[in-house]
Amino acid sequence: MSDEERVRDVNSYYGNYWTEGGFCPHGESWPGLEQLFAKYLPRDGKILDVGCGDALTSGPLIALGTRKYVGVDLSDSAVLLARQNGFDAERIKDAGEIPFEDDQFDAAVCIEVFEHLFLPHIMAREILRVLKPNGVLIATVPNAAHWRRRLEVGFFGLFDPYGDNRSRSEPWRDPHIRFFTPASLGRMLQTCGFDKVFVGGNSTVPLKGMRGISRAYWLLHSSRFYNTIERACPSLLSFRAHAVAHKPMDGARVPSATRPPK
Repeated sequence: MSDEERVRDVNSYYGNYWTEGGFCPHGESWPGLEQLFAKYLPRDGKILDVGCGDALTSGPLIALGTRKYVGVDLSDSAVLLARQNGFDAERIKDAGEIPFEDDQFDAAVCIEVFEHLFLPHIMAREILRVLKPNGVLIATVPNAAHWRRRLEVGFFGLFDPYGDNRSRSEPWRDPHIRFFTPASLGRMLQTCGFDKVFVGGNSTVPLKGMRGISRAYWLLHSSRFYNTIERACPSLLSFRAHAVAHKPMDGARVPSATRPPK
């Protein structure tokens, strides 16, 4: 199937994503995500992983303690991989329809998913619907305003969506189709009805297998010094943007997204 034929059918595109003929990424956690989960996820309860993929990014962290993990994904291939990895996962027919009743989950995570969706706000509203009152959502996306991206576009005329190792040379085939900053991610969640929306960023990544300049680059981003100044200006300095948002207890809304309290 050609790229042109795939995009005519959204479900076929996402179904192909997790096969050997597609991007077929392998889920992996990173230190910054572990810190977010440890700080904001409840220690027990039912946690929904939206866009779970093979479940290896969030599943092992969520399954710690007495939490119950449930993953959903558009891709049959991803759901099969998640189940093979030992996690409860279901296929959803559409990004705007999560197959659960209202107020079912104590928390939800949506990790590196919104940037892949044509209508990310529709999925955000569905996540809000299935969360219990005061339930928490943790979401991460690549930060389109990171200093390296500004440098590449502004000085070198290069656009790299950072989807895979062919993204710089062939950005038109990249799976990242929506682009966020910490502020715009927070605004989207607020317009969808979330309350107490805190936004920030993090640049830590797994370092295994890295050598030379690449390892030095990410070691700098993962250092305590960089993390300290990063908190002051996540839009410029963070490789990933994140948001922590809650379902209102009584439908109340807050006027603007803020950074997490220190």
